[in-house]
Amino acid sequence: MRSVTIALPTGMGQARNAILILAGRAVIAIGGGAGTLSEIGLALKAGRRVIGLGTWDARDRHGVPAGVLEASSPEQAVTMALESAFIDHQGGT
Repeated sequence: MRSVTIALPTGMGQARNAILILAGRAVIAIGGGAGTLSEIGLALKAGRRVIGLGTWDARDRHGVPAGVLEASSPEQAVTMALESAFIDHQGGT
C-alpha cells in the first residue's frame, strides 16, 4: 500500500510548475513539449539539477551545455536524480 507523504497542489495552472520544481532537489525532464522546456528553465534558474530523458538539449547563448544531464534509461535518470539530491544535501557540488 502506498501513501502520500507530502501532497502538492496541481490545479494551479502554470504556478504548478514552480511549486513542483521548488519542492525537490532534482528534476527529471521527459519528452519535449513547451511545458517541459518551461520546467527545465525554471529548474535551472532555481539551481536544481536537471536530468533529461529524451528531452531538450539546453545550451547557453554560447552553445555550451547549460546543465541538463543526459540519462539513457528511466532507471539511470532516477539514480542520477537521487545521487544529485544526496550530493546537494550533503553540501557537495
